Amino acid sequence: MFACLVLGLALCPIHILVNKTIAWIGDISYSVYLVHSPIIVALFPFYKQIQASGGGRIETFASCFVLTLACVLPTAAVTYHVLEKPTNKWGKRLASRLAGRKERPRLVVRKAA
Repeated sequence: MFACLVLGLALCPIHILVNKTIAWIGDISYSVYLVHSPIIVALFPFYKQIQASGGGRIETFASCFVLTLACVLPTAAVTYHVLEKPTNKWGKRLASRLAGRKERPRLVVRKAA
């Protein structure tokens, strides 16, 4: 069943499910996984304040959810670009060297004098 869903989305992508925003979230998803727990722990006093403000359950949940997303997504994006992406590049280069393969040649562009 899942294979049919994946194949169907590959052949006829639905714009709501297949777009640049979803791809970006997929790129930073591991960083989201890594940073969400510490951020939730750090935000716990704010959650208590939101809960004490007297809103209903849905409003309280929505406020906490938006606050969490507002902190997690930018932190995960920075973590992805500063740590995860360079580390992945380094790991691929190291694996290539250890496997005895040459690195792919890089295109060097020099300015004309």
